[in-house]
Order: sequence, then C-alpha cells, then structure tokens
Amino acid sequence: MEGLFIVGVDGNRAGFEQVRRGEQSVTIMQNFENMAIKSLELARKVIDGEKVEPLNFIPLDIVTIDNIDNFTPPEW
Repeated sequence: MEGLFIVGVDGNRAGFEQVRRGEQSVTIMQNFENMAIKSLELARKVIDGEKVEPLNFIPLDIVTIDNIDNFTPPEW
C-alpha cells in the first residue's frame, strides 16, 4: 500500500480487520454508545422542560492502527 491512503466508512468488523492487517488506513464509524448517551441526555432535557436544538451532531470516530484498541468492533 505504499503511497496509498484507503479510507472505509461504516466502521464495520471488516473495516476493523482491514485496518489491523494494514490493507486500509482508517475506518470511520458512528459510535452507537455515544449516540445513545447523547439521545438520553437530550431526552432528559426535554422531560425536564428545557429547550434543545432541533439538530444535534455526534462526532464520528476515526479508527486507525494507532487507536484501534480503544474501540470495540461492531458485530456486523
């Protein structure tokens, strides 16, 4: 892969395996744990009568060979 930078999106199990083998540079994933936490935080605010923004962004995780052990590969 000399001179190539390959990126995969979805952060699926195959992407994790390809990053580990050096066949793919990064995989970009939606972190469902972070999505659940943010959703519950927003729900709590609404229940408590607070206003929330109608559009909320949750940062994507960029998984590389250097940080891959910090993430749990999804089942798919």
